[in-house]
Amino acid sequence: MADTSLFLNLGGAMVLAVLAGHGIRWALDAWVRLAPASSDEAEGAE
Repeated sequence: MADTSLFLNLGGAMVLAVLAGHGIRWALDAWVRLAPASSDEAEGAE
């Protein structure tokens, strides 16, 4: 019984870590897409 509880706790922690990773990835993708181009990048493109 103790092993089952341990595995459930480890599985739950892994699920939370995966969900947090996906959330961070989603937030960074949105931030990069919405960020305005900096003046350095705009000058280099010309």
